[in-house]
Amino acid sequence: CFRCGGIYGPERSMITSVLREQGNERSTTSAGGEMSATPKYVNRILVDDICSALLTAASSDDDSKDGRRSGKIFNLVDDDPAPRNEVGAEARRLLGLASTDDGNNEANNKAAAAGRKVRATSRNTGNKRCKNQRLKNEYGWEPSAPTFREGLMKLLDVESR
Repeated sequence: CFRCGGIYGPERSMITSVLREQGNERSTTSAGGEMSATPKYVNRILVDDICSALLTAASSDDDSKDGRRSGKIFNLVDDDPAPRNEVGAEARRLLGLASTDDGNNEANNKAAAAGRKVRATSRNTGNKRCKNQRLKNEYGWEPSAPTFREGLMKLLDVESR
């Protein structure tokens, strides 16, 4: 069983989000946004690394007849779970844009002034740090983008066209 973290790739990355928000008012789930002062860690994986992991697993020689790998869960994630605002800051840096504050203070401040709470979304409620070590150990797989930094670098040319 393979369990994927947040999947990103061409037209589906923080670089895409940053480029889309340029000229628009930031939303509460904008690139880099955090809904609380405490960072919420998210596990990610580049779509190319999902493909390479599945191909590696499918082509491996599992010579055990006892189903040694059956029933195991393999996390398809990179090596560096990170808060959304860190990923947004890196995307902005790569694009040569000024970094923003911690993400969405403007949205939080507007909501507080109106006496409302900012509604939690799936992008800001998780806080997990999964590991991919079993996948590496049992299949010898290595991600081409070990962290979001390498992943964003790979996508920079494609996304910024």
